[in-house]
Amino acid sequence: MENSRRHVRSSSSSVVSAVRLLLTVSAIAALSVYPQVRRISMSAVWGTAVRVWHLLRPQAIVATAADLTPEVRALLDTIAYAEGTAGEGGYQTIYSYRYFHSYADHPRRIECAWSSGGWLCSDAAGRYQMLSTTFDYVAEPLGLRDFSPESQDLAAVELIRRCGVLDAIKRGEFERTLQGIRSEWASLPGAGYGQPERDLGELREIYYERLAFYLRELELERSASRSDT
Repeated sequence: MENSRRHVRSSSSSVVSAVRLLLTVSAIAALSVYPQVRRISMSAVWGTAVRVWHLLRPQAIVATAADLTPEVRALLDTIAYAEGTAGEGGYQTIYSYRYFHSYADHPRRIECAWSSGGWLCSDAAGRYQMLSTTFDYVAEPLGLRDFSPESQDLAAVELIRRCGVLDAIKRGEFERTLQGIRSEWASLPGAGYGQPERDLGELREIYYERLAFYLRELELERSASRSDT
């Protein structure tokens, strides 16, 4: 999940025991109510060739801002894949793969999960697993008033811009872009936060797969426009 420097480790054994019980019960409930959550057990096996992308229907990018070129859309899909939120319900996912139900604001709800030998607690939420502080940082200058899918997309694009690589991805410089944003998304290769990282080759394949999709979509739109005229 996003930037582990702001995650807090729990040191109390009693709290850990309580949280472990809560997460176990929540996981069982989630599997019965949200069948798509079954992807968690597979996506946790980071070193395998399991392709959860093809097991779920990717949730479409919502925002329509000019910055959302095919290259940028493909990058957003790739980030979501790395974060485990590419499928249906990604925009409503909070840390620990539970769900929130109102887009009125970032849920600002701290959840804990076992990761890399310790408990990590975070309020990361949405398709791009942004902390509330990160979302506030980019939402205010953008004038975003909610945590809708469109606002999440625009906030992620603004975060990429602030990392200084928005123009790079628009030029199709995928690896350079990942290097520029990995400090914001700890699931990206080379992030170095001691959390599981996706394989670069795997993400490259996802990126170009999604880029081809959006380029085809753009060409179809242009063809339809020419036909109308």
